[in-house]
Amino acid sequence: MCANFKPLTLVQLQALNLPPIPFEYIEEVYPAYKLPLLFKSQQGLEWREVMFGLIPKWATDLAVGKKTYNARSETLLQRSSFFEAATKCNFGVIPVTEFYEAKYIDGKPQRWCVRRKDGQAFFIAAIYEICRINGDIIRSAAMITMDASHHC
Repeated sequence: MCANFKPLTLVQLQALNLPPIPFEYIEEVYPAYKLPLLFKSQQGLEWREVMFGLIPKWATDLAVGKKTYNARSETLLQRSSFFEAATKCNFGVIPVTEFYEAKYIDGKPQRWCVRRKDGQAFFIAAIYEICRINGDIIRSAAMITMDASHHC
């Protein structure tokens, strides 16, 4: 499961003819870092700056986000962390240049990069939530993944 990634670049954003991102973001994202999330609103495509790691409405602090950065599509409605966001259809996409996975060789994890051969950006499905903790509005999101153990 993806634990970090590189968001799309300005060149990739322009090549996809997407609206400009109205905030700065870092070149490599890990859980609890800010990232650009794209979703469709009544005004059209819209960017939001969100934290990587979904913070459910019932959370009392941000620590839960270190465990909720990936949401399995098979269990979205079964996990309390994602249930409310899923039932409200709070979905968007995270545009990425590449993401990283652990590949175990001789029992030791090695960092492997996944990216398109042509260097273009691609999109990963996401689920997002907006909550309030200690009076602060928290916008957060998780990547939607799937159990790939049976997909060859």
